[in-house]
Amino acid sequence: MGDPLEFWIQLPVLADWRSIDLVRSSVQNCLAAMLSDAEGFPDIAMVAAELLENAVKYGHWGEPDTNFRIRVRGGPDGATVEVENPVPADGDSVSEVFRIISWIASFPTAEEAYRARILEIASVPAGEAGSGLGLVRVAYEADAALEAEIHGRVLRVRATMKSAAERSRRLEGARPP
Repeated sequence: MGDPLEFWIQLPVLADWRSIDLVRSSVQNCLAAMLSDAEGFPDIAMVAAELLENAVKYGHWGEPDTNFRIRVRGGPDGATVEVENPVPADGDSVSEVFRIISWIASFPTAEEAYRARILEIASVPAGEAGSGLGLVRVAYEADAALEAEIHGRVLRVRATMKSAAERSRRLEGARPP
């Protein structure tokens, strides 16, 4: 057998809600074509879609021809999805992304953060607030570590996931005998 396959996908994407599902499907299909035993690639595609939704929601799209970038890379140990998007000078949207990531980290587990967010959403009358569930879903469903950083007027959000096999091994070790 040869060396384990590593992959890298990088795309500039138009800031349009319609792009999200197209890129999610493209990521999933690329991974299926590259990795014959690609356990966990639906998680990678879901993470890509959620991070893209945040980029469209929180990005600054005031200038013409403004794109954002998505990078998906990984190998046998796991994968990383990064999305970069322009942000407004006032920084309010950037603060919200950092606040959500900090809020998730304040819980002992991503599952507890997810459950808390679901309960919050259920307690608010329909249509009064956005769900704010995307990053929490990424942390919980994909068992991803989330990071964000700002460089000038560009926000980079990164989700790092262990391989499905590694996550399974960790869960097996956490179960009582």
